[in-house]
Amino acid sequence: MPSHGVFAPRRRPHLFTSLALALTGFLAACGPVEGTGKKFSFGTETSVSYTEYEPGDVVAQLELVAPATTPFVLRATLPLQPGQYVGTGPTSPFVIVDSANNQSPAQVEIVSRFANAADGADVVELLARVERPAGVAAGTRIRYDVQLVQHPVGSDLVPLPTVANLLSTPGAFRLRTKDVFGHVYSANLGAAFGTSHEFELKNGPTVRQVRTYETLTPDAPVGGNGGTLPHMMGAHAYFTTWAGEEFVSLDLRINNGASGHDHARDIDDPLGDLYFEELELVIPQGWQVLTAYGNPYLGTQYAEGLDSVLPIVRPIDAGDMHYMPSQSQFHRRMVLCAPGAEARAREYLDERNLAFCRPGENVNGEPFLSWWNPASARYYSQHLPLPLVDRIGEATLRSELSAAFTSMKTAVQNGDAGPWPIEMPTHGWAHPMSGHYGGSHGGQEIHLTEGVRTAYAASNEGYRQLQLRHRMVTDRHPTALYDWNGEPTCVEDWVVNGLNGPYLPAWVWLRPVLFLGDPFGYNSTPDGQRQAVVAQGRKPAYQDSLAAFQMMDTEHLVRYTRNPKALVWLGNDAIARDDLTLQGELSRMSYSPLKQSDNGMMIVTGMASDRAFVESKPGDGFNINRGEGWMIDAIVSTYAVTTPARRATMRPWFDDLLDTVEMGQSACTGAIGALPNGLYFGGQYRTRQSISEAIVDTALWSVRSTVYENSDPGRSERLRQVLVRSAYALISDVFWDYSVNQPWFYVAMGPFDQQQPSFCGFVPADGHENHDDYQVWGSLAYGYLLTGDSLFMTRARQLAGGNIQTLQERTVGYLENGSPTIALDQLLTN
Repeated sequence: MPSHGVFAPRRRPHLFTSLALALTGFLAACGPVEGTGKKFSFGTETSVSYTEYEPGDVVAQLELVAPATTPFVLRATLPLQPGQYVGTGPTSPFVIVDSANNQSPAQVEIVSRFANAADGADVVELLARVERPAGVAAGTRIRYDVQLVQHPVGSDLVPLPTVANLLSTPGAFRLRTKDVFGHVYSANLGAAFGTSHEFELKNGPTVRQVRTYETLTPDAPVGGNGGTLPHMMGAHAYFTTWAGEEFVSLDLRINNGASGHDHARDIDDPLGDLYFEELELVIPQGWQVLTAYGNPYLGTQYAEGLDSVLPIVRPIDAGDMHYMPSQSQFHRRMVLCAPGAEARAREYLDERNLAFCRPGENVNGEPFLSWWNPASARYYSQHLPLPLVDRIGEATLRSELSAAFTSMKTAVQNGDAGPWPIEMPTHGWAHPMSGHYGGSHGGQEIHLTEGVRTAYAASNEGYRQLQLRHRMVTDRHPTALYDWNGEPTCVEDWVVNGLNGPYLPAWVWLRPVLFLGDPFGYNSTPDGQRQAVVAQGRKPAYQDSLAAFQMMDTEHLVRYTRNPKALVWLGNDAIARDDLTLQGELSRMSYSPLKQSDNGMMIVTGMASDRAFVESKPGDGFNINRGEGWMIDAIVSTYAVTTPARRATMRPWFDDLLDTVEMGQSACTGAIGALPNGLYFGGQYRTRQSISEAIVDTALWSVRSTVYENSDPGRSERLRQVLVRSAYALISDVFWDYSVNQPWFYVAMGPFDQQQPSFCGFVPADGHENHDDYQVWGSLAYGYLLTGDSLFMTRARQLAGGNIQTLQERTVGYLENGSPTIALDQLLTN
């Protein structure tokens, strides 16, 4: 196989046809880690060796548009090879070097980890205080080298005195609101500072970030009619302090999703639909609040005695109350700055210090660590190289991303509807994206890999557009469910050990299905204040429309998760990570292997129901489709970015999943899904849908890569076999239409009655319908990577009309769904 340009390492042996390539060593600069990965199972013919970098080597380049201020804290995420950073020890391996050869030690924070804990981090965030080189104008694109130089980790950040004084002032950060009767509720966001309830996210000499969680409670509790609620909203607060800066970044996530888990305290009792007059941030006088994105209901900061107050959500002019549906939540990104620090604070708030790793190679011919290098391709939980989007080009991508971001930002600031997908104007605190229905048909926004364009273009505007999308979809996706301490409620909170074993007495489909059971307490929330709002005629004009927004259902969950996933892997964003974790835990509750009662009742959409079916009819296909696929994707993405301790709790779920899928996969065709569907073929058959199978394939590929690879060889091989059978099914006579070189969209798998056996060796004459060239690209890439069979790439080229690279230029979605195949084609042909 020829060299692959920027993908060609200097010390790369020939490519082998064995399943796994034995490595001769790892990173000499950091030293091999005992017990770390000895094999890199990236397929067969495509096995790729790791590069043995040496001390002093430049291992990566980071690019950004030069900020106007200098010095500044540069930050960027970087994918790694196994064993390169394990997160322990007194030294750290990376320094950031500018064009004048000035070195800045990098603080390292773990974004995600390899499946094998001994292999350490597979993606890290680097943070270093650097200078903008002399003679480089603001707005110019510049690059910084990442060099392997061992240096002491360094002491914890010492903030400037002004910031230190602010952080140490009791009650310096307060949220407050009023109910319909005028009662005041407040929360001290800094109450947890220095306690066990302060959750440290980043800590080093350059940046410190902590998260707190507080619930707004009544300042003066009042009973009876016209009295107070036990509490109002919950608030996650993310405080970030920066070396040498006179400002504090403060991100907020406000929710109306108390779980009711702790029966000993009322602070987590569900409220149901909630009304509030305004929501204000109160800080000491002398500090100014800058917000990332304005909106019509952002108020003007004003003085109040020794305090300064910013209405994050100002009152409605007509005197109506704001309405917050049950389980809804929203974000706000802000910076609190001292006088004179406004310009510097604005640059950080606008993410002007965020850099992106680049493809390329160093002076030794060694490939840079990047998303495009197969040896460090750790993007998303799929861990496959991103493609070079060279047919569009960096300049065009940047222009397109900038225009899209500007349009979206303007709509949010003005509260406008349009352009699509902003179908609605602002709804008070919310500006929901898309229409009311949570299961909109069509492939728009259904992306297996988001952020491809932003990463290749190294686009600040592309990243910020992801932020806005995430914010706006959160506004219309009411799934918040938090325990009293701000942690997402999870399966382990609710398990009951019954006479017949453990069960989960919660019927959940991302949200609780309350008519089937309500251990949370949402069917008995206090109604007095809601009645008072109606009686006083203070319902807001937007209420009915906001209440009509449905969550993104499981079959379209990626319309929500695609944005926080990209923000985590490209920016290590804390809000995005926590929102992704929430969806992962809700998905574990929704697709649980546990029954819902001691007598064996099961939610039909749960894994327990699927397991019971496949045990009764093994090898016949079962009811798994894109809904389960996107939930698996959310769970495995959460597993990728969570802590080792949390991984240990989550791990058995994946083993149950593998057992279920392995048992249920069709022994005849290799297909996994066979779902009774009354909408197609006149309701005669259960069907396999190509897009659903492709989504499930990607989710299972991610499980193998993120959970089992080099960690559990037995299960890794079992899951490989499942994926190989599914891949060969896709290109078989049953599922591929050779007359048009496309897979069938729907194929009849058997009679609608699941008690009858599936078809084997034939498909009824009316058992094929429509075609798909949008979602299946990843499955073809997985087939090649797992088997080395060139037929998979032949089929991919036929499906593309001869040239896979033309997918780059098709409508949005083809690049995002075709990403692994486009990249693989580049590796094989360049």
